[in-house]
Amino acid sequence: YSKYKKNKYEIVVKIRSVKTLGKTDSLLYGGYYGQVSEIRNQPQEAVPNITHNRNSFHFEYSSPSYGYQNSVVYSYYMEGFDKEWSDWSKRTEKDYTNLPAGNYKFQVIAKNNFGSESAINSYSFSVLSPWYQTTWAYLVYALLFFGAVYLVYARQQKIFQKQQIKHEEEQRRLQYLHQLEIEKSEK
Repeated sequence: YSKYKKNKYEIVVKIRSVKTLGKTDSLLYGGYYGQVSEIRNQPQEAVPNITHNRNSFHFEYSSPSYGYQNSVVYSYYMEGFDKEWSDWSKRTEKDYTNLPAGNYKFQVIAKNNFGSESAINSYSFSVLSPWYQTTWAYLVYALLFFGAVYLVYARQQKIFQKQQIKHEEEQRRLQYLHQLEIEKSEK
């Protein structure tokens, strides 16, 4: 028993695949970077930018501790979305649907029945804003707003000028009538 206790098996967790869900599925990550047997973390240039219409994801993860698969449990956490780590579970997949625009990091950890926890494995990605929430769209909105304000201002100016011309004509007419009355009273 003492030899058995000393024999600590290091547990490892791997993210096997990351897919976007929608009308058609798209594989973003197949489980490794570089060579198949090479263990590497996600390089910064490999962080994908996903369009907003593909903002639903499916993550699959597992532990290659083959002799202990029945005793391995997992916990996950989506940085930028979840508030805390999930409860330990034997489930080896997780779906996230309709993620808002932002930067995310999916993290998973495994634990065996001896209480040994693996290192955290993670996958980072970004969901882009929809076209109507981009900087260019806001610029167009601002231009449309200021254009509409200018058109309202220009229209009001024309109305004011027409009213002013009418008022001046009315004043001239009244002044003419007044002049006629003065001449009539002088006669």
